[in-house]
Amino acid sequence: MVQDYTLSDLEREIIRACLSVKDFTLGQRAGIKDLGKTVRESYPDFKGDVNPASVVTLVDMHNQETILRHLAQHFPDLYITVEENIEPDKQTAVQKQLYANRDNARFLLAFDALDGSSYYKDGTSSNYAVCTSILERTGEDTCRFKLAIFYYPETGMFLIARGKNNVVEMDEDGREQSIHVEYKEGGDVTGGAHTFRTFQSHELHGDNTLGFRVSKLFKNDGKAMAHDIQGLLRLERAGYVMKGPKLIDIGAGAYILDCAGFHVRYEDGSELGDVMWGDRVSEDGTRHIAILPDKILIAALNSRLYRDLIEQINRNRL
Repeated sequence: MVQDYTLSDLEREIIRACLSVKDFTLGQRAGIKDLGKTVRESYPDFKGDVNPASVVTLVDMHNQETILRHLAQHFPDLYITVEENIEPDKQTAVQKQLYANRDNARFLLAFDALDGSSYYKDGTSSNYAVCTSILERTGEDTCRFKLAIFYYPETGMFLIARGKNNVVEMDEDGREQSIHVEYKEGGDVTGGAHTFRTFQSHELHGDNTLGFRVSKLFKNDGKAMAHDIQGLLRLERAGYVMKGPKLIDIGAGAYILDCAGFHVRYEDGSELGDVMWGDRVSEDGTRHIAILPDKILIAALNSRLYRDLIEQINRNRL
C-alpha cells in the first residue's frame, strides 16, 4: 500500500482526534459518580471486561477507541502499540485492523489514551494527558521517534515535539509558543524541588534540596514522566532515571525532552536512536507492550548531574 501522507498530515489528524474526546473526558471527570456504559453500547465488538464502576476504564477505552477509529479512517495502514486491550481476545476491530499492518507499515502510532489516571480519578491535578507519538520504520524490527503530541484536556494545551530544537506548547486555537532549554556544562544545581510520580524513589545523595529523584522502577511499571513534562521543562536543570520504560508514555516523554534540549542518554552513553518496532508478540499470539531498550535511561541538563547519576546507578545498580 502506498503511504503518501506526511508527518504534518499525521499531526493534524492526531490533534483533531484528541480534541474529539475532550468533552467526554471532562464530562466523566466532572460527574465521576454518574457512570455510563457507553463503551459497551457503542463498541459491540469489544470483548474486554469493562467494570461499570470504573470511570477511568470507561474513559481509557472510549478515548482509545475513538482516536484509533479516527486515525484508521485517514491512515488505514498505520501500525500501533497501545495501552488497553492488547490481548488477542480483547482487541476491537480497529485494533485488529491496525495491528495487522506490522509487516508493511511505515509509521507506528504509540498511544496512551489517559496517562496520569490517578490524577484524573482523584482530582488532585490537571496534568493527565492523552499521549501520542509517531515513529518511522528504520529496519525490519526497528523504528525511531519522529513526532510526539501530548494533549492536556483540562487545560486545553498541547505539547508537541517535531524534532531537535522544535518543541512547542500550543493552545486549541493553534497558537504556538516555542519551548527550549540550554544544555549546561558544570555549574551548581539550583531551582525548587520537583517530584516525579514514582512507585519507589529516593533523592540523590540524600539531599532534598536537589529536587531530583532516582526511580527504582523497572520495565512495565509506571507512567511517571508524561504528565510531568511541562513542569520539568520549567526547571533549569533536571534528571530522571528509569530502566526499560514503555514506548507509549515515558519513551515519548523522553523524546520530547531530547528535542527540547535535555541531555537524554542511556547509562552506556548511547542516544535514544532506534527502538523496537512495536509490541513483542509471543508464539501463542499474546502481545507484550513495547518498551525502550532494557537499560537505564537518563534525562539531564547539567553534565555534572549526568555524571553523578551514572555514579549513583553504578553504586546501587537500580
